Amino acid sequence: MKQLILLSWVILGLMSFSTAQSIERSVIGATGGYAETGSVSVSATVGEIAVETVSDGNTILTQGFQQPVEGDFTSIRRPEISVNYRVYPNPTAQTLNIELSSTEIMDMEISLVDMQGRSVGLQELIQLSGTAQRQWDISSLSEGTYILRFVEQAGPVIHSVRIQKVH
Repeated sequence: MKQLILLSWVILGLMSFSTAQSIERSVIGATGGYAETGSVSVSATVGEIAVETVSDGNTILTQGFQQPVEGDFTSIRRPEISVNYRVYPNPTAQTLNIELSSTEIMDMEISLVDMQGRSVGLQELIQLSGTAQRQWDISSLSEGTYILRFVEQAGPVIHSVRIQKVH
C-alpha cells in the first residue's frame, strides 16, 4: 500500500512539471539584431545560408525566417508553370549540362549564384519553346556550392538547383 501511495505521488509530481507542446517561430543563428529609426525598421539574422528572393517588378518577396507576423496579405493564384529540367553532372569540375523542356513558350533567364546570392557571371536569357540544351564551362569557379536558378523573365523563380563545384 505504501508503494502505491509513493508511486501516485511520483506520478503526480512528474505530471506537474510536464507541459504541452507548442510551436513557435524560432531560429538558431550565429548572431542578429534589430534597429528602428522613424518609420524604418531592420531585422537581421545570421544563420540562414540561402534564402530566395522573388520579384514581379513592383513587389519583392524574400523568403526565409525573417517574415512579418502581422499585416494584410494578398495572394494571387497563378497557373502552375510546367518546366522540366535536367542538370548534370553534379558534382562537376568543368562542364555543367543543362536541359530544359516546356509546353509553353516563355522567356527564361538561367543564372548561377553563390551561396550569398551574388551572381558569378554566368547567366543567359533564352526563349524556351519546346526544348533547349546548354553547356556551361564552370572550370574557372572556385570549389564550393552554387545555386542554378531558372527564372521566368517577367515572374518568379521557377526552379533552383544546388550545384557542387569540385576540383
